[in-house]
Amino acid sequence: MNRVDPYFAFGLSEYSPNLRESFNYIIGYSVQNLDHIPDGMVGRTIPMQEYALFVYTGHRIGEVWEYSDKWFASSGYKWAEAADFELYDNRFADREDGNKTISVYIPITKK
Repeated sequence: MNRVDPYFAFGLSEYSPNLRESFNYIIGYSVQNLDHIPDGMVGRTIPMQEYALFVYTGHRIGEVWEYSDKWFASSGYKWAEAADFELYDNRFADREDGNKTISVYIPITKK
């Protein structure tokens, strides 16, 4: 199997030129290479660049985006025109309280 780690999954958001107006959401896994992508699936490479990292524990992921808007307004950064992604790892496992932990990576550039 080509998958690097069965406990890591990604949610990749690819945006239209009008940031946040529309987007494609791709669920995937880290793989050793993109040489053997099964039919009906797509491969993507997440570029190395600077990201703001937001670690969230809860059950309403929209809170991450609400907080990130406030963070951007008061930081020296703006959203870079690139895909953001969510990392789902072993912290996302079922918990008794129903909360999940994810890491959200938003591409940034200086204002």
